[in-house]
This record gives sequence, C-alpha cells and structure tokens, in this order.
Amino acid sequence: MNWGARIVVAFIVFGIIMGILITISFNQEINLVAEDYYKQEIEYDSQIEKQKNTASLQSRPILDYDAQQKVLSLSFPSELSMEFKEGEIHFFRPSDYKMDKKVRIGLDDQGKQYFDLNSLETGLWEAKMTWQSGDKEYYLKKKIII
Repeated sequence: MNWGARIVVAFIVFGIIMGILITISFNQEINLVAEDYYKQEIEYDSQIEKQKNTASLQSRPILDYDAQQKVLSLSFPSELSMEFKEGEIHFFRPSDYKMDKKVRIGLDDQGKQYFDLNSLETGLWEAKMTWQSGDKEYYLKKKIII
C-alpha cells in the first residue's frame, strides 16, 4: 500500500473513532445538583436571610436521625411551635436530584413529627427544612447517611 492510501485509511479510522466517542458522550447521563439550579441561585439572598433568622433563635428545632429504625424526628421548642404556620422538609440527594423528596411539616400537639426514611435509597442525604413562624421564614439543614 502506498503512502497516499495509508493517509486515507488513517483519516477513515480517525473519523470512526471520533464518531464512536461522540456517540458515547451523547449517551452519558449528566445529573445536575438541582433541576432548577439557576432559579435557586437567584433566590440565594432570601436563603441567607432565612439562615440569619435561624441563627438568631434562642432555641432551634431539632432534627435527630435514628439509623437503627431509619426515622428522622423533628422537635420544635414550645415557643416556636405555638407560632408555627407552615413548613417543608426537602430530602435532597446530592448525587441524583431525581431521588429528591419534599414533605410538608405537620406538627403534633407536642410540636413533633416523625419521618419514615425506609423508602429512601442508602447513601448521603440532606434534610433541608424551611418553615414560617410568625412573620419570619427560617432554614435548617442536616446531613443524613442512610
């Protein structure tokens, strides 16, 4: 085979390899941290305000995870539970946003609520809690390894 034919074969092999690599790269699944990432970035200032409100509290809600029973317990201090209006816990999976789960907070008479986490996959999770008491909004976060 002469050198001209070798150059043509080299270009054809290069083209085939590039085609395979492009096909593989387009078939890769890319998980973003959150589906609405840009919207969350815009709202970040209000998030900082919620964190400041939480830091200013004398007694904060307690998120406690029982690894044996896979139950997360939420306990509100009595002074906060009296003013509690509404809230939500976002079970956030950093590795795959499709597994995320949001649950409304519904406190009992003692200011407690229990969340069964048996339905969640094992691994790292974050419980991101937002709630409103009085005229202020608050935010609390806890890492959980299931």
